Amino acid sequence: MKPTLSGKPALLLMATALALTACSGPSDSPGSATKPSGQTAAKLTIGQSLAPQSLSASAPVTGGQTLFYQPVYDSLLVLGPDGTPQPGLATKWAYDQTETKLTLTLRTGVKFTNGEVFDAAAAKANLDRNIKAGTNAKTLQAVSDITVQDPQTLVLSLKQKDPGILSALGTSAAYMEAPKTFGGADEGTKPVGTGPYTLDPSTVIGSTYVYKKNPDYWNASAVRYGQVDIKVFSDPNAMVNAIRTGQVNAASANGTTGEQAKQSGWKVATQQLDIAGLFLFDREGKAAPALADKRVRQAINLSFDRKALLKAVAQGQGTVTSQMFAGPDGGPLDPSLESKWAYDPAKAKRLLAEAGHTSGVKITLPTLPGAGPLLQSVKQQLAAVGITAELADGGPNVLTDLLAAKYPASYFQFQAGEPWLMIQLLLQPDSQFNPYHVTDPKLTGLIDEYRNGDDTSRKDTLVKLNAHLTDEAWFAPWYRITNAWATDPDTSVTLLKGWASPNLLGFAPAS
Repeated sequence: MKPTLSGKPALLLMATALALTACSGPSDSPGSATKPSGQTAAKLTIGQSLAPQSLSASAPVTGGQTLFYQPVYDSLLVLGPDGTPQPGLATKWAYDQTETKLTLTLRTGVKFTNGEVFDAAAAKANLDRNIKAGTNAKTLQAVSDITVQDPQTLVLSLKQKDPGILSALGTSAAYMEAPKTFGGADEGTKPVGTGPYTLDPSTVIGSTYVYKKNPDYWNASAVRYGQVDIKVFSDPNAMVNAIRTGQVNAASANGTTGEQAKQSGWKVATQQLDIAGLFLFDREGKAAPALADKRVRQAINLSFDRKALLKAVAQGQGTVTSQMFAGPDGGPLDPSLESKWAYDPAKAKRLLAEAGHTSGVKITLPTLPGAGPLLQSVKQQLAAVGITAELADGGPNVLTDLLAAKYPASYFQFQAGEPWLMIQLLLQPDSQFNPYHVTDPKLTGLIDEYRNGDDTSRKDTLVKLNAHLTDEAWFAPWYRITNAWATDPDTSVTLLKGWASPNLLGFAPAS
């Protein structure tokens, strides 16, 4: 008899989505979306479920929350709809022969909305702060030095080749804020950037954010709305009601929200993005000795009825998988691995017995807000093969505790986007989401091979790396989740490949 699931808990962004740029959307500079010809509208209203704690450019930025920052801040580069870097505040860039020195040519004539000039010194000040602040430090970790060659030329020296540095410069890691506002008392509530909008004083922080068009924006033709409002609906039912009653023009629409939007005559654009499952942090058995044996980690993978979890938790909107990395189209990187750890309790029990755990295994998982029914099901499915999952109260500091290696494993939902960013955040000994600093010589070799390769060889290396990671069972992924955005009949949106949130300038009046 298959284990059952009770309730449909809201999915949580337990990983970089809570703190770092793995779920951060890129900046909203022109070039990031297909531009409808000639149409503008008075106002765009976007529904969001969670407000940011601060609007400072150096603040932690989660996936959907990037839309609160993008009206105000441009980034140095822009990620196009397919995820490739395009010109933003930097008009062009070039590497030296070793690909360890990156020269950026910056746009001229750009000013922050407080009158400060944007130049190489301002760009350096922002990057230096972001590297030191910690929020985006991981994506910029290869940068060893930043030199202002002249007002329009910035040179980044890298410790070694970095396949993701250009992408990082198109994200919140390279948001540009007026340096004179750094550390100011109202920096988090009165942001100053070079972006297409300014935050209006009528804004109610935590509830309704009002952005008015910047009349001096350097690329005014890319701006499609005179005003952008972002309204916060923490209750999913309130979001659905806002869609039905026309209070918003666009909203994130995962799960039942998307179905409700379709019933209201809205369009829903989708892509598969996040991976949900268990992080098995303690792969060397420092806190949970059994996890040092990969057969135990494999048994954990085999214990989950992924189809049942997908149906109950994500309303079936996704694809079950056994691998962490997705392919370029958001589907499986390696189709042969999709069912490598398909639900097989009998095999799980055999692996535990082979590993010498005939009397069972115990692991501790933290509880997470809103995930009670899900974690109870996880506990039930693991118990069916002889693994006792003890649920400990995660409390308000659960993320901090996870990153401090307090728990050997945890539920997660992680954005499976740009491969190098995932490698940086998950797989290296000093990765933020490798809190036990686990090393694996073969994995280290594959990471080095990926870093030093070219675009063609990296594809092959990623397949090998993914296969090794899946066999070692560092994670227990369950499914890739369908990410959806809904727009009313008068609004269009261009999704950004590999990112949870569209660019702000990806919204436009429908033709």
